[in-house]
Amino acid sequence: MVIGHDIAGIREDAAGQASIDVVSPADGTVIGAVVAGGPADVDRAVAAAAEAFGSWSTTPMSQRIAHVQALAEGLARHRELLAETLSAEMGSPIAFARSAQVGVAIADLSS
Repeated sequence: MVIGHDIAGIREDAAGQASIDVVSPADGTVIGAVVAGGPADVDRAVAAAAEAFGSWSTTPMSQRIAHVQALAEGLARHRELLAETLSAEMGSPIAFARSAQVGVAIADLSS
């Protein structure tokens, strides 16, 4: 399965596009693939981010905090899957992926 880009909240179809294999450094197996983005993809992503910044910057602080807390809760709900994915992609021990890679992200967003 090839994973496409998410730009402006829309998952783009990856069918027929060039892709890059994701290889586990632990054993060299291909564990997935991602779309090979190009300059047009970067331009669309930057434009979408710039557009989103306008409304985000005027969102009341209490709402921004609620959104970030919801993100932290979502990461926590999927902690094991995220840790397994990071471990496979980076070759890190699963305990390190759980605590340092996923755990620190959750802690940073929660504080």
